[in-house]
Amino acid sequence: MGKTRILDALATLSFNYPRRAEYFSGELETFLLMARDEQDDPLNLKGSFAGAMGYGQFMPSSYKQYAVDFSGDGHINLWDPVDAIGSVANYFKAHGLGERRSGRGNGKRSGSRLAKWLQN
Repeated sequence: MGKTRILDALATLSFNYPRRAEYFSGELETFLLMARDEQDDPLNLKGSFAGAMGYGQFMPSSYKQYAVDFSGDGHINLWDPVDAIGSVANYFKAHGLGERRSGRGNGKRSGSRLAKWLQN
């Protein structure tokens, strides 16, 4: 899940990588807003050298679009396996993965909580 402080990674890439400065500056802003909204200390969150977070290695912009509170505790935490699985499933759902294709099943188990959620 990474050992680099996400704030450091995104700040470094925002200011010291001119070709991608605009992209990483946006990711930095989104990360800081996420930390504020989730009441996390941005200095404590660790991820990849590029700023990806949690089990699913979501960039902050992907977090903003696809992360969900699958555990129902009122917070989205990509380092929590339950929220991470729900968030990755939401990402897959948004990109059409898991839809029934001819000649093969879709991998859904009809009784599972995740399968029911994906059908919504």
